[in-house]
Amino acid sequence: MHVVQFRRMISFGGWIGNRTMSYPYVTDALNALLGTHWHLPIPTFGVIVALAVTTATYVATRVVRSYENLGRLPAQSHSTVWDMAIVSTLAGIVGARVFDIFDNADRFLADPLSMILTRTGFSIYGGLCFGIIAGVIFIKRRSIPVIPMLDATAPAIMLDPSISPSAILAPYFHARVNNSSKAATIS
Repeated sequence: MHVVQFRRMISFGGWIGNRTMSYPYVTDALNALLGTHWHLPIPTFGVIVALAVTTATYVATRVVRSYENLGRLPAQSHSTVWDMAIVSTLAGIVGARVFDIFDNADRFLADPLSMILTRTGFSIYGGLCFGIIAGVIFIKRRSIPVIPMLDATAPAIMLDPSISPSAILAPYFHARVNNSSKAATIS
């Protein structure tokens, strides 16, 4: 298969026909592929982020095991990685919202409840800061050496932000490719 043919196959509207390629919900993609009419409110963004967190946690667990074999971390340190990932993810969600509120303080002061309860407006910096701080507190409480654990998990920490942008940017690129008058905005 030539590169041009491959690009045409994966391009917007290529192998699925002239259907919309922006799928806010998982069932939108399934409906386009299978011709069904389901509607389950499972956001595509959430599924991609969950996949990214799961992939990063799996990689971190493997690296932590290798650090255990080298003697840089105590035995059974790998068993805490999944718990640390859950704690860090939840703290990261809170941090992403807090940083977004700081970035948009004028909107927050005008209508605080709508800013807190919205499904949009997350800051990657807040997610990383709060997630890493929560992870450090978690591993300190488990009496695991912080520096070797951060050394082992650092590459995996960056897997999530490298996978998740596909979920964030997909509607934007769809609107730009189709010259939509309702182009998605990235704030």
